Amino acid sequence: MQPNWQSRGWPLVGAALAGGWILLTFVRLLILYTAGPSVPALPDDFQAQPTNSAGSTGNLSQWHLFGESSAQNSLLLDAQNAPETDLQLSLRGTLNLESREDGLAIIVDDTGRQQAYRVGDNLPGGAVLESISARRVLLRRNGALEGLSLPEQAPSEAPHTSTNATAGANRKAGAPAPFINPNIAISGPNLESIRASSSIDAAQLAKEIQILPVLENGRFAGVRLAAGRDSQLLERSGLRPTDVVTSVNGIPLDGPQRQAELLNSLKDARSLRLTIRRDGNEQQLSVELQ
Repeated sequence: MQPNWQSRGWPLVGAALAGGWILLTFVRLLILYTAGPSVPALPDDFQAQPTNSAGSTGNLSQWHLFGESSAQNSLLLDAQNAPETDLQLSLRGTLNLESREDGLAIIVDDTGRQQAYRVGDNLPGGAVLESISARRVLLRRNGALEGLSLPEQAPSEAPHTSTNATAGANRKAGAPAPFINPNIAISGPNLESIRASSSIDAAQLAKEIQILPVLENGRFAGVRLAAGRDSQLLERSGLRPTDVVTSVNGIPLDGPQRQAELLNSLKDARSLRLTIRRDGNEQQLSVELQ
């Protein structure tokens, strides 16, 4: 039974009605986030040139959250041939929602500031983000293409201790690689139907919300939400930028193996329960869907 968007809305405890739409968007993206098989690896003979990227490699480097299709072969060739940039940047992770243009690259600059960028965004150092693939992004600087690669992780190393600056170019094709599948069909509430019943553009909200994986001791512990340019988006939903969402309807967000459970839990759900960790303490947020 689908929620009656126009008559019932999404009351969120302690928050405005818009908060419900934000959390709905979050859940929709979360299902995408945990879906899909492993991404294809770059060619075996691909070797990224050394980089002087600054900052620690970060735990996100092991989560290649991106899906690619055969139509992107030309981008893979560009990724193979472009020299590694000498900009003081570090790639922490990549993900994609529905198309190449909707992808995100999580990049850290030389001051340690981490931010998610989309294709076409200006990067520190005068480069523009040209394209995003599973293990490498392409930058355009002074008219030339350069690459920025995920750090390589040796098999014996824990994710948080990896310090090799070359991309995960030698990663085996069969290795686990959670990612967002750009072609997956999602059953459930349609963002357009929500947008049509309100003056708030839910599709735009989806673009404004960034979902960042949180890894602790090398394990997936949950996700953190960033509201981008409109910091009040999270406030209206009852969430804070420092909150870590650890479960949805009692299902832990500890890896892509939870996809089937999430789908079964949410497809006929009449309420949404988020478990969040805030300032070291667990709290619950509830949303009535009808």
